Amino acid sequence: MRKMRRYVYVFVIVVIVALQSCREDLYSPPEFPLEKESAFELLSDVLYFNIVSDIWEYGDYLLVCAYDRKNNRFFHVYDKRTGAYIDSYVSRGRGPGEIFFGHMNTSFNGGVISFFDVMSGSVVDVSVDSMASGRVNMEEKVLQMSSGTFYVGKVKDGYVCVMSKNPYQESVPGESRFELRDEAFNIVDKSDFAPALTPEQMFVMYVHSSYAVSPDMTRFCIASEQGAILEIYTVDSAIRNNVVKYFYEPDFDVLYGTYDFNERTVLGFSDVFATNDRLFTVYDGEVNPFRNGGDRQMFTRIAVFDWEGNPVELIHTDY
Repeated sequence: MRKMRRYVYVFVIVVIVALQSCREDLYSPPEFPLEKESAFELLSDVLYFNIVSDIWEYGDYLLVCAYDRKNNRFFHVYDKRTGAYIDSYVSRGRGPGEIFFGHMNTSFNGGVISFFDVMSGSVVDVSVDSMASGRVNMEEKVLQMSSGTFYVGKVKDGYVCVMSKNPYQESVPGESRFELRDEAFNIVDKSDFAPALTPEQMFVMYVHSSYAVSPDMTRFCIASEQGAILEIYTVDSAIRNNVVKYFYEPDFDVLYGTYDFNERTVLGFSDVFATNDRLFTVYDGEVNPFRNGGDRQMFTRIAVFDWEGNPVELIHTDY
């Protein structure tokens, strides 16, 4: 009996070591074949926004998506060459022509800013050209969506929706991580594909991750801020995962419904911008300094990948 127990203990230890080894092999820091330096050009004075979520270039203008507490508006237009402020548009509120939470995870295509207002459960399209007329053309579509929906991106023939499953509540039958919907918001396809993470990690990580759709609207990506995981999907008649790149393991303390950094937490991507050929990410790739007595500037590099998740270039900025 003692001999049998000894074999069992040895077997358990071997399994644990093997699983740990497999997990370590899963993650590999990106290796960039090209590195270079770049400098920022200051175009304006300090912008008094809490958080700038997106900046889009359109003709001679820069469109800044951020909530301004002073003028109570979400979208701000600047001259691209001089940085001069032109005007702000779309107020916060619940009345006609107003939105409540519309500056996060916007997309921009054909002169139209699109976003999902999580507070009202609606997809909103705002015509940038109409802003110049002083009468903003805004179309709002109220959806019947899961309460866990936190991202809706415009794709070629409809929308891709990302849901967060709450592990602390009873699961909703038929609810998936992804839904592909047509223009009338009928469900075309579902997918429950997810990286190799625990449900608790998934729940807190992907509310804070960054999302981007390619300009041709056929692909989208997700870039995590905790650790560094890059997910790439094709969206046409179905949602298909192309690749998941595990660069740094998300190592943070999971609390009930939230999280906290620890001394091992590596910071990954704080934003992502997509072209049809490349993914440009705001990248860190180092341990969070605030749990290790440091005070370095974070997210100072731009990491460029192709749509297969291969590292292309690392740009060191003077930020």
